[in-house]
Amino acid sequence: MIVERHQRWAAFSVRAHRDLASLAADILLYDPIILPVPENDPEYDRWVRKQWNPADIAERIVQSGGRIIPVPWTAQLRAEWQNRWDGLRTLGREVAYGLTGIIYASYPPAWTEIAASLQPDQLPERKPAILAGFQSAEEAKAELGLIPLAGVQGSKPPPKDTMPGGRPVDLVVALQVHRMVCEQTRKRLS
Repeated sequence: MIVERHQRWAAFSVRAHRDLASLAADILLYDPIILPVPENDPEYDRWVRKQWNPADIAERIVQSGGRIIPVPWTAQLRAEWQNRWDGLRTLGREVAYGLTGIIYASYPPAWTEIAASLQPDQLPERKPAILAGFQSAEEAKAELGLIPLAGVQGSKPPPKDTMPGGRPVDLVVALQVHRMVCEQTRKRLS
């Protein structure tokens, strides 16, 4: 019996396209990667004002030969980002970018946007493991809980279900690691 490998996708923030060396490594590391794109003209104009270079993102998508999936950064996703950002604001601007990948990876309505962005032949038979991709150590530290939120002035302890081990993304990673270990053990025993 052949065991189908569970695909690993990574979701990044708008700034992932700026460091070409990191982007190339990420394209090799993950099955495809997800990058946000403006959902409409007013959002495109906002991205231009913020100097997020949406035209460059479009170029990277073409250059990747299908390895980058552009997913609209919708009003619903922005609202969820803002809701979560309000609780993390004291950690600094750097963390804000990492939050985009987290939204794509762990917010259930995001999969609807991702799936709608795929061509019929790109849609996997089963939902892939979507991981948040980080562009800095600060982004990763905040998501992985390495910076205690309770120690940041003016912040409240996070809800129990957002603590490491209690989030949907933690379960996906734990299952992925468990499955990889089981598959490797089966291969060695065969």
